[in-house]
Amino acid sequence: MNKEQIKSLQTEANKVIHEVYEAIKTLTAGNPLVLFERQNADADEILDFPYGYNVGKYEEYQQGAIREVNDEDVELFLTGDSWGETFHTELCQIPFDQQVDLLTYIAERVQS
Repeated sequence: MNKEQIKSLQTEANKVIHEVYEAIKTLTAGNPLVLFERQNADADEILDFPYGYNVGKYEEYQQGAIREVNDEDVELFLTGDSWGETFHTELCQIPFDQQVDLLTYIAERVQS
């Protein structure tokens, strides 16, 4: 690949990242995507859901399964030592590959 091809690929990648983010935001605004209910949380199933994480100001680390997405707000069901607690983060903080996985759940909901 030459420099121009790499720059073009970078531009396309950024465009796709933005399109995925906007699609999730638009399709869940006012109609939240709920992947599972907290009270019915099964440990084995929860670990199969898309995940998110947060590293705080003092290097505290939270990771959990994405439980609900509503516009830009994402609720994580924390795993590990904080099992079952919830943490709110923003959609832009969710790794891109996990955002792509969320599209699968949104597509299933649209087909219903």
